[in-house]
Formats: sequence, structure tokens, C-alpha cells
Amino acid sequence: MSGCNRTKITLPSVAQAGDHLMDAPSPKLSKHLAEVWGHVPIHYLVLATQGFLVYLDEELDIEWKTTPDWDLGNPADPKRHRSIINRVAELEAGQWDYSDPRRTRNYKRQLAEVLACSFHNDYDNAEQMLVRVENYRSDVLKLRDESIAEQLDARNDWKSHSEHWTILHYGIGTAALLFSTLSAARPSILGLNDQDSS
Repeated sequence: MSGCNRTKITLPSVAQAGDHLMDAPSPKLSKHLAEVWGHVPIHYLVLATQGFLVYLDEELDIEWKTTPDWDLGNPADPKRHRSIINRVAELEAGQWDYSDPRRTRNYKRQLAEVLACSFHNDYDNAEQMLVRVENYRSDVLKLRDESIAEQLDARNDWKSHSEHWTILHYGIGTAALLFSTLSAARPSILGLNDQDSS
């Protein structure tokens, strides 16, 4: 988690959320936050304050909303804030390994935490977390590429061995067929004559 200062809210735990992303419970907002954000269909809450909301929707897309009051005085550093938002959007839309739903949710949550820090005007922590998320993404994609390479190598090895065994199988079959044909057609070649067979 980042070092942003936070308003106390109740978040669903990983055990509550379970492995199925669509089964995540609705987050429970405090009474004051529910008055501001209760109308928003939040699938997975990252951070809610009186001024802004950062969450994941049912598609696990990162979403955020701000109030007009927040917009009047924020962000403290618009250029830095916009840079962080753009980098998060780039990472969210970029290449990712979606084979593990829990890993995908955690990745998206980490990206959303970066946004939450930025909306909190805590740009240093947002940028530090962004570096960690980029490294995590890079590691996951590297592992995926290595796994794909291993699967391709295994498939190619199997295909090569299969071809060798097929050639050997047909070679033995052809030799056996040739031998049996020659045996039936020419018993004298094998040292058999018509008298011995009767």
C-alpha cells in the first residue's frame, strides 16, 4: 500500500472478495461518504473521500470521480497529476497477462492506488508506487513470455519426436509387409520349398 493519508472506510478483504472477480461484495461506505458516493456502482473500492473516489468497476477498469469542490482547489500540481493519470491509463490499457483473475485485480488495484495518491496530492508516493507497479508488470509479462517459450519448445520437441516415431513406425510396418509379401510369393528364397510346406 502507498503512504497516502486516508479517510477511514471499510474495504472488502481479499478473503471476502474471493477468487471470482464478479463475486466481490459491495463496499460499505461511511454514512457521510455514502451521501456523496452512494449512487456510484462501485465493484471494488480503492479510496473514497469527501472530494474524490477511486474504484474498480465490474470490468476491473479503474474509475474515478471528483466533486466540484475538489475540482476548485485541486490538483495542487496539475502537470504532475496529469502525467500520473496518463501513465496509469497507459499501463491499464497496455499489454497484461489476464490468465489469473486475482493477479489482474491486484495489478489494477495497485494502479488505482497510484491514482488515489495523486488525487490526494501525494505525488511522491504516487510516483514511487508507479515505479513498483511498472516493475511488477514487467516481471509478470517476462514470466508469461518465458512460459510461452517453454510451451512452444515442449510442443516443438513433441512434434519432432512424434515425426521420428511415425517414420520409425511406418518403416517397421513397411519392412514387415515387404517381408511377409516376399515370404508368401517366394518360399524358396527363404529356404522353404513346396515339399516342406505339405
